[in-house]
Amino acid sequence: MLAQPITKLFNISILFSYVPLQWKSSIITPVPKVSHPVEAADFRPISVTSILCRLLEKIIAHRFFHPFLTEPHTNQQFSDQYAFRPTGSTTAALIALTHNLVELLKDNQYIHMIALDITKAFDTISHAYLAEQLAELPIPDCVYNWVVAFLCDRNHVTKYNGLISAIAYINASIVQGSGLGPLNFITAISKLKTVHPHNRLAKYADDTYLLIPSSRSDTIRAELDHVTEWAARCNLSLNQKKTQEMLIRRPRERGGQEAIPGEVPGLPRVQSMVILGVVMTEHIGFEMHIKRICVQARQSMYALRIMTTHGLAGPMLHDVVRMTTVSRLLYASPAWWGFAGQQERNRLQSVMDRLVRLRYLPESNPTLEQLYRTADRNLFTAALADPGHVLNPLLPPVKTLPYSLRPRPHDRIVPQADNLMRKTFLTRMLYNV
Repeated sequence: MLAQPITKLFNISILFSYVPLQWKSSIITPVPKVSHPVEAADFRPISVTSILCRLLEKIIAHRFFHPFLTEPHTNQQFSDQYAFRPTGSTTAALIALTHNLVELLKDNQYIHMIALDITKAFDTISHAYLAEQLAELPIPDCVYNWVVAFLCDRNHVTKYNGLISAIAYINASIVQGSGLGPLNFITAISKLKTVHPHNRLAKYADDTYLLIPSSRSDTIRAELDHVTEWAARCNLSLNQKKTQEMLIRRPRERGGQEAIPGEVPGLPRVQSMVILGVVMTEHIGFEMHIKRICVQARQSMYALRIMTTHGLAGPMLHDVVRMTTVSRLLYASPAWWGFAGQQERNRLQSVMDRLVRLRYLPESNPTLEQLYRTADRNLFTAALADPGHVLNPLLPPVKTLPYSLRPRPHDRIVPQADNLMRKTFLTRMLYNV
């Protein structure tokens, strides 16, 4: 009953690049970013938009945006972006980051990893700048005009504690909660590139990490100035107070202190950094992260004990544990599992053993190492099979042979790698699969 009239409505909307006024109104529901918010900046403004409009946005995204995002020949400007792309994830972003760090350490004593913090990136980005970037994409004119019409003359109200604010009209920002908002944002931020080709960028939405090898330490100020200038063109600003630097060195590096450069003025240096929910130290170590997730897993057992006293048991209890405690232990594991020592692995397994011993999981539950290996294998297989996968460009070239040999797990050239490189996900899988 609904399919035919809605289909006609959607086709007319796209063909004439017309967005009804009702679709341009949204209700903002503030979502706290911290445990105890005290000011407006502690909330994330998520927009509740029209269901019909959101459906059409997702259709446009899948029909017109995803094809060039998955095509290796057309997605080059998005190659350093790991969010909001098909096959993109925080795991892939962390894998790419560690891969680039270890690769740069081959010929450099240390790497400057600078975490850039852009203030309210989704809320203030210029619509005019976004329209310029959209015009360069391989999308039909009617779709481009539809997106521009979707952004024009928007308004919203804020609903909080049962109260509704007055209508506010906006001429900037990405509509958070909309179907096209994420793709619009990565389109706008795609033009942020390094000034010098030897430096590298890794992005996950607005979380941006600038990698500068020791041989190019003199370019740090030029790169930061370039980011500031680019942000000004987009109506954004770089938060200097939250921008940090971590000096990445090889594990157990015993170089003298005279080899370590001083801090850049206005750029605080830290020894560990939380990157997309994973704690990394200056020697590409994840001991602090493993310790943290083990502590969190043990703390969650108190909640599990409360639920069991209220009658939760059997398969339903096992599903809850897998979706909470076990998921926390597995989060982004392909990126850091190879760097974990045997002591850390035993510590993780002890948490799993305790869950089984307390009957929160069945005795037949796989070991944690088996779960980690399954996650590794699934991700590596997907990256090998899909040329449009975000990790596929990091794989070595295909090895062509003039003769036929027995089937191999993969057809890639196995690169020469030292002990540190073999800990990274892709190299580790190339050697071990």
